Amino acid sequence: MTGMPTGWALAPINTFARSRSGNSKLIKGQQAQEPAAGLFPAFSASGQDVWVAHPEHEGNAIIISAVGARCGKTFRATGQWSAVANTHIVWPEEIAVDTDWLQLLLNDENFWEKGGSAQPFVKVNATFEREIPLPPLPEQRRIARKLDTLSARSTTARSHLTAIEKLAERYRTAVLEAAFRTAWDAGCNTTIAGCLEHAETGLVRSKAEQTADEGYPYIRMNHYDLAGRWNDRDLTYVAATSSEFERYQLRAHDLLFNTRNSAELVGKVAIWPEGKDGYLFNNNLLRMRFSEDVVPAFAFWQMSSPPFRRYIEGFISATTSVAAIYQRSLMAAPFWVPDTDEQHEIVRRIETAFAKIDRLAAEAAKALKLVGHLDQRILAKAFAGDLVPQDPTDEPAETLLARIREERLSAVKGKRVRKPSA
Repeated sequence: MTGMPTGWALAPINTFARSRSGNSKLIKGQQAQEPAAGLFPAFSASGQDVWVAHPEHEGNAIIISAVGARCGKTFRATGQWSAVANTHIVWPEEIAVDTDWLQLLLNDENFWEKGGSAQPFVKVNATFEREIPLPPLPEQRRIARKLDTLSARSTTARSHLTAIEKLAERYRTAVLEAAFRTAWDAGCNTTIAGCLEHAETGLVRSKAEQTADEGYPYIRMNHYDLAGRWNDRDLTYVAATSSEFERYQLRAHDLLFNTRNSAELVGKVAIWPEGKDGYLFNNNLLRMRFSEDVVPAFAFWQMSSPPFRRYIEGFISATTSVAAIYQRSLMAAPFWVPDTDEQHEIVRRIETAFAKIDRLAAEAAKALKLVGHLDQRILAKAFAGDLVPQDPTDEPAETLLARIREERLSAVKGKRVRKPSA
């Protein structure tokens, strides 16, 4: 390693840590999901899963998830414990290696050589035979403490940034609540039926009648979310006669209302965008075209608002898996229609507020990714000797490695050799 810090040494992990595969057997009926007196932890590839009465190992060790989606993740084992199949156990030689430092190294997803595709795994032996830079023991401890401090700060930042999306959703709800609650509390001046020119459920086509690429694109309830955002995932196509096409073709500014779905998604609405011609819609969707004195975007925001949602919850018909809103009930729902100038102004204010919220959420998401990149850069600096200062009085790592070699050699010489029988 060019430019390796003073006192560091290159060495494979297997020269300063002992390891073996986890192979403890868990006997059915002798396991517990919760800790209790007389029980000890048992580790699997997904972590500390169960508790057992008869541990097979003791001491301070690192458990590696060796197989599966979490391969390369590590867990700390102390006291008495067991480790089952698909794990690897590492016992650091504590005269040369700080366990915290080694776990931080092994827990870095970029550290491991991996194999497999459908079932990924870490190549423990190959990874442990690769030479890595080993700092002096006191410096390892300084690195571990520094990383622990920085990790706590990253965790706090990540928690705050993650919370912003929830706060943004609450703010969106509050904006819609403020826009429509006063009018709803005072009493709406019409019903949905009273301001519609047209309302119709969509074209019936069974799953067997839908294809991957032949016919007209067929919009279903999964093609937009609770916020009215469209997607083309799993889009299918159906055949239709010319009269059916004319009847069920979606036009710009059509408002779609989901009449059947799960309880939390039934009643979601969306506006069909401009420039998407030739699409038909499914019979679980109700298409509504409002009269000229109703701005489509205003109708969309009102039907997305908490006051309207609370109202329709009162007549949702639900079974164990499906909830439905019948058209006749929806048509009788109260609706507020001020003059068009006021509608446009309300839409402008809502969309301006939402644009600010979306920018805030996007910046938080971007910052969250940067925190992840920062963590990786900090780890890289730590294991290159650039995170904490070196101390010339630290005992060099090579001296510690030499001591391990001597102890291992003495242990081999001290073993009793069985003499051959006469």
